[in-house]
Amino acid sequence: MAGDIREHARCSLMFTLYVAISSYSHDVVEISHAEVMITIPGTWRALPVWRVSDHSAYDLRVMADSPYETVFRGLAVSGVDYLVVGGVAVVLHGHLRFTADLDLVLSLDPENVATAVTAFAGMGFLPRAPVPLADFADATKRKEWTEERGMVVFSLWHPQMPGLEVDIFLDEPLPFSEAAVRSVRISMGEFAVPVVGIEDLIALKRAVGRPVDLADIERLEAIRRERAKDG
Repeated sequence: MAGDIREHARCSLMFTLYVAISSYSHDVVEISHAEVMITIPGTWRALPVWRVSDHSAYDLRVMADSPYETVFRGLAVSGVDYLVVGGVAVVLHGHLRFTADLDLVLSLDPENVATAVTAFAGMGFLPRAPVPLADFADATKRKEWTEERGMVVFSLWHPQMPGLEVDIFLDEPLPFSEAAVRSVRISMGEFAVPVVGIEDLIALKRAVGRPVDLADIERLEAIRRERAKDG
């Protein structure tokens, strides 16, 4: 993007993110300078963010033991197949704005769902709904929640991570295997975070159609145009 852009976003995890983005190239955001300030109760910490040189992924270094890092690391170590969608995906594609939740789409292969349930249980997450976490691995129960209760996501919270809520889609809002091929991977040092591709993210936002989604679409389309122009 011509000229550096400095934007500010504040999210429910109480972190302030400052990113100066110099240009875009295809599916890689090229970051010339960035600083992340994360507010953990009683402390401030600053972290560098920079782009990898091989153009294969974003390079986002996060603070050890931060809430997002804990979730992403736990899923990576367990080998869970998932994609980041929603507001966090919007931020990671280059539009920094407030976001309250971490939205995830899982491959609903039974083995993968069981692995995800074990991973979240091991990290100490609990369901918002008054049901056992293990029930999420039951496809019949997920169908019941969707059809009879009108649920779209299964929400998790953590007693030691105030402000962080993880929303897992009960159904695949788009074919997972196809979306995974189009996804981008963000390096966090020892592991990578899979983020839904910008085209799929726009489609998901358009399907929901809330004012915030329409605003996100406008910004994502601008980012897509800049990438095409610079690429």
